Amino acid sequence: MTVDVRDRIGVLLSGAGGRGWFSAAQTAPTDDLCLEVRGFGPVEFPVSNEQARKLCALGRSARYGKGEQTLVDPTVRNTWEMLLDVRR
Repeated sequence: MTVDVRDRIGVLLSGAGGRGWFSAAQTAPTDDLCLEVRGFGPVEFPVSNEQARKLCALGRSARYGKGEQTLVDPTVRNTWEMLLDVRR
């Protein structure tokens, strides 16, 4: 009988007492991963330097919120983002 990973994590966390930090990870072979980017096509894993450069050209500087403003300031958030269109 196999146990769903989420159920197992729930059981483990329900027995934890006090405050703490938790994390979980799952690994999978790269053959199981499928990513396609609009305007780019399928992404091959591991991502090559050439693919990475092309993907970066599709991204934009990451924005952040300050009150009601949306700002771009690399001294606050020095990273890039790509908008996702997730389909299952």
